[in-house]
Amino acid sequence: MTFPIDGDLYVTGKTGLGIEQPQERLEVDGKIKTTDLQASGTVQALSFQGDGSNLTGVIKNLDSVVKKAGDIMAGPLTIQDNLTVNGNFRINQGTQSSFGSHLYLSKTDGSPGRGQWHINIAPNNALNFVESGIADYRLAITPGGNVGIGTPTPGTPLEIVSTQDSILRLRQNESGHPWNYIEWWNMSSRLWWSGTTPSNTFAIGTYLGGGTVLSLSTNGNVIGKFVQSSSKELKENIGLLCLQEAAQILAGLNPVKFNYKTDSDQHQNIGFIAEDVPELLATSDRKGVSIMDIVGVLTKVLQEQQKTILELAEKVKSLEAKIPNCDLG
Repeated sequence: MTFPIDGDLYVTGKTGLGIEQPQERLEVDGKIKTTDLQASGTVQALSFQGDGSNLTGVIKNLDSVVKKAGDIMAGPLTIQDNLTVNGNFRINQGTQSSFGSHLYLSKTDGSPGRGQWHINIAPNNALNFVESGIADYRLAITPGGNVGIGTPTPGTPLEIVSTQDSILRLRQNESGHPWNYIEWWNMSSRLWWSGTTPSNTFAIGTYLGGGTVLSLSTNGNVIGKFVQSSSKELKENIGLLCLQEAAQILAGLNPVKFNYKTDSDQHQNIGFIAEDVPELLATSDRKGVSIMDIVGVLTKVLQEQQKTILELAEKVKSLEAKIPNCDLG
């Protein structure tokens, strides 16, 4: 039956459609179809059916959509645009491994070794950056704040473990900025490397008024003060060097003039060839010469020569006393 109404309809009581005893202002047992539904206040629903693909004009303001604390969503969620979260964002226990949750970062075609990474909490509670399917602990941050590259258990604020030849590289590509610094901030020492001032020089210096203490250049120049450890606490089988042995070693030294192949200035040097010096003065691989050992040999020979000179001087003095008016000078 149809009731046409041309004017307003005012109802003071409760209206039920298909319901004999309605409990609300309007209660319907069945479907309601409308071309425009507007409501103020809270809209409560027991369920929504359908995937919403036919909906248009959906309000995107999160404060205006249906939400409830504690809601659980199952299944994948795809977001085509940006996602902004005001508040905490949490990923609970995952199923990808036996420990911790995962946050995956991947290219759309990402696969192990091809742009796929994930972040999780490692068994030692470190934040673990993983190249998926390739290696764990590309970067790890422990609860104490230590950072490890290639290791899950860094024992220092920064620890790098690598099977490659180059573990740490400092590089400056801009001209006019030749210095790369590694510094200890206890204000007592610092370590730096210079690419141009002077040419390709590695230097060690100090803040305490000492300036550059040691510099090593690729042209072969070594500038600095060298002190060799010589305490008897570091040595064993200590014995005196006899004159005969020292003289024999000295006789086996053949000084030569040369320049280093890497010296672009072709500066001439004087020294020895490691392959040609007596065995006691050369390193085990015959590539180096111990300068302090040479000093020891020279000291012994010079001591004996000085002793001989003093003895000869006494003999000359005695002869002068025995021969009157004789000038031996």
